[in-house]
Amino acid sequence: MAALHLVNSLSGLRSCLTRRAADDVIVLLHDAAAIIDVSVAVKRIGQHAHARGLPASAEDIDYADLVALTEQHKPIVSWR
Repeated sequence: MAALHLVNSLSGLRSCLTRRAADDVIVLLHDAAAIIDVSVAVKRIGQHAHARGLPASAEDIDYADLVALTEQHKPIVSWR
């Protein structure tokens, strides 16, 4: 089963990218939701991006989507 990576910062994203598997899912949360130049496909919490003044994006998800991802992936790894 693919892992779910919850990333909270730029340094967390850097660490995550060096350790993730190709089929893992990455979700950008909090300040990481403002990172717009990412070399891999990511999802982000739309509310967090909006709170930082960013427009809506195709990769935006809501909290219900995040809950669904937590049910579909194992392990769940948090990066700060």
